[in-house]
Amino acid sequence: MSTVDDIAVCAACGEGGDGLKTCTACKTAKYCNATCQKVHRPQHKKECKKRAAELKREKEEEERRTAAAKVKALEKYCQSNELSLDGLRGKIDAVLLTEQGSMAAQRSWLFHNACWNERVTFEIIEALIEAFPRQVLVALDASDFT
Repeated sequence: MSTVDDIAVCAACGEGGDGLKTCTACKTAKYCNATCQKVHRPQHKKECKKRAAELKREKEEEERRTAAAKVKALEKYCQSNELSLDGLRGKIDAVLLTEQGSMAAQRSWLFHNACWNERVTFEIIEALIEAFPRQVLVALDASDFT
């Protein structure tokens, strides 16, 4: 960000003020208007692309961590004494909200954990199969039943 003693200023002309717009790609450079942004673009372009790529990687990593945590919670729930169809559906929905969550669930032990839970019902297994069809193959490959 362009600053003078922690006061935001336009990266092109150096003017300060409350109405500065932030570069939407890198979130660091500030500009008075589109003209200042266009004038500064040649100097800003390389650093902007680098920072934008960093922001994208950070966002993807955070999404992966969040997805992994949700899958871990779902796995733990499948082992818990509170296992129920309604509770399971809410946790499945939370996992499936992101592509990373869905991918992480495919590599998990959901079926193994749920099937060994004394509270498991046919409906619970059916809900897991419906939500994670590829995970069934992982469970079958890892089981002693094949």
